[in-house]
Amino acid sequence: MDILTTAAQLTITTPISVRTLTDLYKYIHSTVLTSRHDFFMDPEEEEVRPGILVLVNDTDVEVYPEGNEYVLKEGDTVAFISTLHGG
Repeated sequence: MDILTTAAQLTITTPISVRTLTDLYKYIHSTVLTSRHDFFMDPEEEEVRPGILVLVNDTDVEVYPEGNEYVLKEGDTVAFISTLHGG
């Protein structure tokens, strides 16, 4: 996915202000992505675009009661998987 970043896997250290998944989405949108920011999220909606599956520690974020307001913990792994593909 070179249009978003040059790495297939990326480890980032976030500022202390990044506490929730929503904070992480905004941080990635404004700081990490190299282009096509609009493919990742709509800043007005403050969530990732439809078609992007978000996993926290290998579990779909939709399973967590707090959803995108899940509070990140030290050592959490967050994965973004595109469910969209060409035919």
